[in-house]
Amino acid sequence: MTGVRLLKKVTRRILLLSAFLVIALALLVSIGRETIDDLDLYRPKINFYASEILGLNLESSQLEGEWHQFTPKVTAFDLAISAPGQDVPAITLDYVNLNLNLVQSILSRQLVWRELHLGQVNLTAKEDADGAWTIAGLPLNGGGDSSGLLDILLYSTYLDIKLVSLTLEFFSGTEAVLEAHNILLENSGDFHRLLASVNLAGAEHSAQLIVEGAGDHRNIEGFDALAYLKLNRIDFSGSLNALAKGWFPETVERIGDIETDIDGEIWIKSVKGGQTNLVGRLSAAEIPLNWLEDAAPITNFKADITGWFTPRQDWGLRFQNLDFDWGDLQIEPLTINFLQKVGAQWGTGSLAASQMNLALLDDMLEKTRLAPEKVINIVQKLQPAGRVRNLHLNLSLENDEPDVRLRANLDDVSVASWRGAPAGRQINGYVELHNAAGFVELDSPDGFALYYPQVFDQYMEHSSMKGQVSWRWDTESRAVKVA
Repeated sequence: MTGVRLLKKVTRRILLLSAFLVIALALLVSIGRETIDDLDLYRPKINFYASEILGLNLESSQLEGEWHQFTPKVTAFDLAISAPGQDVPAITLDYVNLNLNLVQSILSRQLVWRELHLGQVNLTAKEDADGAWTIAGLPLNGGGDSSGLLDILLYSTYLDIKLVSLTLEFFSGTEAVLEAHNILLENSGDFHRLLASVNLAGAEHSAQLIVEGAGDHRNIEGFDALAYLKLNRIDFSGSLNALAKGWFPETVERIGDIETDIDGEIWIKSVKGGQTNLVGRLSAAEIPLNWLEDAAPITNFKADITGWFTPRQDWGLRFQNLDFDWGDLQIEPLTINFLQKVGAQWGTGSLAASQMNLALLDDMLEKTRLAPEKVINIVQKLQPAGRVRNLHLNLSLENDEPDVRLRANLDDVSVASWRGAPAGRQINGYVELHNAAGFVELDSPDGFALYYPQVFDQYMEHSSMKGQVSWRWDTESRAVKVA
């Protein structure tokens, strides 16, 4: 009998508790329905409360609410979010529609959203001297989100955004705008999936993006992400041109805008919030050279691509098996590697190529007019031929005068005389340049020839040659000194 009485007692308490919860929910719903129509009257207090939770300044122009069954719906218009002490908002939204999960919010004692619908979102991300990125003072790498801003996004079951326009303000002063359309975000615990159409500002939707992440966004060092990017079309204008102008302003100005269909698939992986790596393949049936009259386009372009981004250090791209056709020119596949520092060291970078046909390079520079006229004239006077291997170019623009270093291996290279300097052919060995000085380590066991324009009329043939030739540009005499 004791067990029966205990069971009745427990059952009675459960029923009383259930009745209390039902009555409490009914009262809450009744009060909510009566007050939600006047939600805009409480907007200043709600803005202040939200600002306190986020640790940011939040303003809105209007609040509207409605209540369906147990689902309150709130719509906020013209939101602006800024860091404390900042007058210009770092985030603006034209509207936000929130569907509250009332039961989950009560049980977890925090706001849990069943659905979130956002209109156009404008973000401004800034890079500091250390290469770190922030939006409204919130770090994008290295530290996670200490505010509740990401909680609102990543704790909702379903989120869709009409448009996100992200302005990237690099420390160098260059700006680029990345757009994402029709964003869908699904969350389940620590698992998140995002789908979107992305492009640079001013271009049509040029890529499809899928991102899957796992981990706690508040601890970025424990967050892993995988992404897949499907490229459909690339427009080399607008933001992409702005990025390239930082390095090659004259060339970008001369080339202008290029739009071409480039097919590509890129897989991106980020582990523990550290270095991000990518791998993929690009191809294009045709790339027009529209800055040249009657110039044949580049055709059958293809390349394997890998890349990386190391927070606060550098980023780079590597094009392997790069191959294309251009008229009658025979292009051999090659590998090109590009690296650039970030933050205050943005002007420091390097370029490397596995091999280069000098005669072909001369022909391409003349036909494409990619290089400045002064450089093209010098190359035409030198008339280079042969091949260079393992070419490495390091460039720094941090000081008033650029710092340039180059090194490469030489295979059967020939150059004409320039400004009184000797001409040579069958040159083999190693060359190294640093600004206005350099040297060649000669190693031509099968023959070598030099031509001294002011001494002899013909080349002087040698059965072999081994040694070093160095030179430097003398600014006072405005002449090349050769030793």
